[in-house]
Amino acid sequence: MSYSISDIFKTDEYKLLFWLSEHQSKTRDGPVIKFSQAELAAELQHSPASVNKWMQALCKAGCIQIKKGGSYLMTNKGKKTIDTMKKIETILADGQ
Repeated sequence: MSYSISDIFKTDEYKLLFWLSEHQSKTRDGPVIKFSQAELAAELQHSPASVNKWMQALCKAGCIQIKKGGSYLMTNKGKKTIDTMKKIETILADGQ
């Protein structure tokens, strides 16, 4: 199994959060994530049950919010988490 050193810090939940941050749609109310959990499961090639578990964990952690109509919003806490992980990845990359 091949992985980079920074992969050891990436949980499935973080990978999903990062993916969501990269796939936001611009709306008049700001960026939202317009994927159902079934669509996310298909896109990420994981089971709907796994995606649901990860989404619930991200909601509980305050990184995303469920919006009406089945869309999601990346919170400031979610954005800060992504920014912090990018800094960690930079630190780890400098050590290689």
